[in-house]
Amino acid sequence: MKRVAVFAAVVLAGILVVGILRARGTSTDGPLDGGVGTEQGQPLEVKQPYTWGSVLLLNKGDKPATLERVRLLGVTGSLELLAVHTRPVPDERGQGLYLGDTGFPRTDYPTRPLAEQNVVPVPKTFSPEGTPYERLQIILGVQVREPGVARFEAVEVTYKVGGRRYREVFDDSVYLCAPYDAFTGNGDCPSEEVRDRFDDRTIG
Repeated sequence: MKRVAVFAAVVLAGILVVGILRARGTSTDGPLDGGVGTEQGQPLEVKQPYTWGSVLLLNKGDKPATLERVRLLGVTGSLELLAVHTRPVPDERGQGLYLGDTGFPRTDYPTRPLAEQNVVPVPKTFSPEGTPYERLQIILGVQVREPGVARFEAVEVTYKVGGRRYREVFDDSVYLCAPYDAFTGNGDCPSEEVRDRFDDRTIG
Protein backbone atom coordinates (compact mmCIF):
# COMPACT_ATOMS: atom_id res chain seq x y z
CA MET A 1 0.00 0.00 0.00
CA LYS A 2 1.37 3.36 -0.92
CA ARG A 3 1.88 5.99 1.73
CA VAL A 4 -0.41 8.37 -0.16
CA ALA A 5 -3.24 5.97 0.64
CA VAL A 6 -2.18 5.99 4.29
CA PHE A 7 -2.60 9.75 4.40
CA ALA A 8 -6.16 9.37 3.20
CA ALA A 9 -6.90 6.65 5.71
CA VAL A 10 -6.13 8.70 8.80
CA VAL A 11 -8.33 11.62 9.70
CA LEU A 12 -5.74 14.19 10.70
CA ALA A 13 -2.08 14.69 9.81
CA GLY A 14 0.62 16.03 12.13
CA ILE A 15 2.71 19.14 11.67
CA LEU A 16 4.40 19.21 8.29
CA VAL A 17 8.13 18.96 7.97
CA VAL A 18 9.86 21.13 5.40
CA GLY A 19 9.59 18.72 2.49
CA ILE A 20 8.91 15.23 1.23
CA LEU A 21 11.32 14.93 -1.65
CA ARG A 22 10.30 11.70 -3.35
CA ALA A 23 8.86 8.26 -2.80
CA ARG A 24 11.16 5.31 -2.27
CA GLY A 25 10.73 1.55 -2.25
CA THR A 26 10.14 -0.76 0.70
CA SER A 27 11.31 -4.32 1.23
CA THR A 28 9.00 -6.72 3.05
CA ASP A 29 8.81 -10.42 3.86
CA GLY A 30 6.27 -10.52 6.69
CA PRO A 31 2.75 -9.32 7.49
CA LEU A 32 3.73 -5.75 8.42
CA ASP A 33 3.41 -3.15 5.67
CA GLY A 34 5.18 0.20 5.98
CA GLY A 35 3.91 1.66 2.74
CA VAL A 36 6.13 3.33 0.17
CA GLY A 37 9.01 5.06 1.95
CA THR A 38 9.87 8.73 1.65
CA GLU A 39 12.92 10.96 1.59
CA GLN A 40 12.56 14.01 3.83
CA GLY A 41 14.64 16.94 5.00
CA GLN A 42 14.39 19.23 8.01
CA PRO A 43 16.58 22.18 9.11
CA LEU A 44 16.96 22.61 12.86
CA GLU A 45 19.41 23.89 15.44
CA VAL A 46 22.40 21.96 16.74
CA LYS A 47 21.40 19.82 19.75
CA GLN A 48 17.74 20.72 19.30
CA PRO A 49 15.59 17.65 20.04
CA TYR A 50 13.19 16.79 17.25
CA THR A 51 10.25 14.40 17.17
CA TRP A 52 10.13 12.61 13.84
CA GLY A 53 7.12 10.61 12.68
CA SER A 54 8.61 7.65 10.86
CA VAL A 55 7.21 4.39 9.44
CA LEU A 56 3.47 3.81 9.78
CA LEU A 57 2.91 0.08 10.24
CA LEU A 58 -0.14 -1.82 9.04
CA ASN A 59 -0.68 -5.45 10.04
CA LYS A 60 -1.93 -7.44 7.04
CA GLY A 61 -1.87 -10.73 8.92
CA ASP A 62 -4.42 -12.36 11.20
CA LYS A 63 -2.40 -12.15 14.44
CA PRO A 64 -0.95 -9.18 16.37
CA ALA A 65 2.71 -8.42 15.68
CA THR A 66 5.07 -7.52 18.55
CA LEU A 67 7.94 -5.15 17.77
CA GLU A 68 11.23 -6.19 19.38
CA ARG A 69 13.73 -3.67 18.02
CA VAL A 70 13.94 -0.62 15.78
CA ARG A 71 17.28 0.47 14.28
CA LEU A 72 18.36 3.23 11.92
CA LEU A 73 20.54 2.11 9.01
CA GLY A 74 23.02 4.06 6.93
CA VAL A 75 23.58 6.59 9.69
CA THR A 76 25.87 9.43 8.58
CA GLY A 77 27.15 12.49 10.41
CA SER A 78 26.41 13.49 14.00
CA LEU A 79 22.90 12.08 14.20
CA GLU A 80 21.91 11.04 17.71
CA LEU A 81 18.93 8.80 18.42
CA LEU A 82 17.42 9.92 21.72
CA ALA A 83 14.70 7.27 21.92
CA VAL A 84 12.25 5.17 19.93
CA HIS A 85 8.61 5.69 20.79
CA THR A 86 5.36 4.59 19.17
CA ARG A 87 1.80 5.85 18.90
CA PRO A 88 -1.41 4.21 17.68
CA VAL A 89 -3.02 5.76 14.60
CA PRO A 90 -5.59 7.08 15.09
CA ASP A 91 -4.75 7.79 18.74
CA GLU A 92 -7.11 8.21 21.69
CA ARG A 93 -7.73 11.81 20.64
CA GLY A 94 -8.69 10.77 17.13
CA GLN A 95 -5.49 12.24 15.69
CA GLY A 96 -3.96 10.61 12.65
CA LEU A 97 -0.53 10.54 11.10
CA TYR A 98 2.20 12.60 12.79
CA LEU A 99 4.98 14.06 10.65
CA GLY A 100 7.26 15.98 12.98
CA ASP A 101 8.14 19.07 14.99
CA THR A 102 10.74 20.38 17.44
CA GLY A 103 10.88 19.04 20.97
CA PHE A 104 10.89 15.49 22.29
CA PRO A 105 8.74 13.95 23.57
CA ARG A 106 5.74 16.01 22.55
CA THR A 107 2.48 16.19 24.48
CA ASP A 108 0.22 17.25 21.60
CA TYR A 109 0.72 13.84 19.97
CA PRO A 110 1.29 11.51 22.95
CA THR A 111 3.77 8.68 22.50
CA ARG A 112 5.12 5.87 24.65
CA PRO A 113 8.49 4.08 24.64
CA LEU A 114 8.76 1.09 22.33
CA ALA A 115 9.15 -1.28 25.29
CA GLU A 116 5.77 -0.13 26.65
CA GLN A 117 3.80 0.04 23.39
CA ASN A 118 4.99 -2.43 20.80
CA VAL A 119 1.99 -4.31 19.41
CA VAL A 120 0.74 -3.72 15.86
CA PRO A 121 -2.88 -4.89 16.02
CA VAL A 122 -4.93 -6.55 13.32
CA PRO A 123 -7.28 -3.78 12.10
CA LYS A 124 -10.88 -4.06 13.21
CA THR A 125 -12.39 -0.90 11.71
CA PHE A 126 -12.37 0.30 8.12
CA SER A 127 -13.29 3.34 6.08
CA PRO A 128 -16.30 3.21 3.72
CA GLU A 129 -13.79 2.45 0.95
CA GLY A 130 -12.43 -0.51 2.93
CA THR A 131 -9.17 1.13 4.08
CA PRO A 132 -8.12 -0.21 7.53
CA TYR A 133 -7.67 2.32 10.32
CA GLU A 134 -5.69 0.78 13.20
CA ARG A 135 -1.94 1.10 12.74
CA LEU A 136 1.16 1.77 14.84
CA GLN A 137 3.52 4.62 13.97
CA ILE A 138 7.19 4.60 14.88
CA ILE A 139 8.23 7.90 16.47
CA LEU A 140 11.91 8.86 16.66
CA GLY A 141 13.46 11.32 19.06
CA VAL A 142 16.57 12.65 17.28
CA GLN A 143 19.04 15.52 17.30
CA VAL A 144 22.18 16.71 15.51
CA ARG A 145 25.26 17.06 17.72
CA GLU A 146 27.39 19.16 15.32
CA PRO A 147 26.82 21.57 12.41
CA GLY A 148 26.22 19.85 9.09
CA VAL A 149 23.84 17.30 7.60
CA ALA A 150 23.12 14.23 9.72
CA ARG A 151 21.08 11.51 8.11
CA PHE A 152 19.92 7.92 7.95
CA GLU A 153 18.88 5.80 4.99
CA ALA A 154 16.31 3.34 6.30
CA VAL A 155 14.49 1.95 9.33
CA GLU A 156 14.95 -1.69 10.31
CA VAL A 157 12.14 -3.31 12.29
CA THR A 158 12.47 -6.69 14.00
CA TYR A 159 9.22 -8.24 15.23
CA LYS A 160 7.52 -11.50 16.12
CA VAL A 161 4.19 -13.01 15.15
CA GLY A 162 3.49 -16.09 17.21
CA GLY A 163 6.76 -18.01 17.33
CA ARG A 164 8.17 -16.57 14.11
CA ARG A 165 10.55 -13.61 13.93
CA TYR A 166 10.75 -11.18 11.00
CA ARG A 167 13.23 -8.49 10.05
CA GLU A 168 12.08 -5.86 7.58
CA VAL A 169 13.79 -2.75 6.21
CA PHE A 170 11.70 0.27 5.27
CA ASP A 171 13.34 2.89 3.06
CA ASP A 172 12.54 6.05 5.01
CA SER A 173 15.45 8.42 4.46
CA VAL A 174 15.79 11.48 6.69
CA TYR A 175 18.18 14.45 6.48
CA LEU A 176 18.59 16.77 9.49
CA CYS A 177 20.42 19.99 8.61
CA ALA A 178 21.95 22.25 11.25
CA PRO A 179 22.12 25.06 12.11
CA TYR A 180 18.70 26.23 10.96
CA ASP A 181 19.74 29.55 9.40
CA ALA A 182 22.35 27.88 7.19
CA PHE A 183 19.72 25.71 5.50
CA THR A 184 16.84 28.10 5.00
CA GLY A 185 16.43 30.77 2.38
CA ASN A 186 19.08 29.90 -0.21
CA GLY A 187 20.11 26.65 1.46
CA ASP A 188 18.89 23.17 0.60
CA CYS A 189 18.12 20.35 3.01
CA PRO A 190 19.46 18.11 1.63
CA SER A 191 21.71 19.44 -1.09
CA GLU A 192 22.60 17.34 -4.10
CA GLU A 193 26.10 16.83 -2.64
CA VAL A 194 24.81 14.69 0.24
CA ARG A 195 21.65 13.18 -1.17
CA ASP A 196 21.71 9.36 -1.27
CA ARG A 197 25.18 9.23 0.31
CA PHE A 198 25.18 7.15 3.47
CA ASP A 199 27.71 5.41 5.70
CA ASP A 200 27.33 1.87 7.03
CA ARG A 201 26.68 2.84 10.63
CA THR A 202 23.67 1.49 12.53
CA ILE A 203 22.14 2.87 15.72
CA GLY A 204 19.31 1.65 17.89
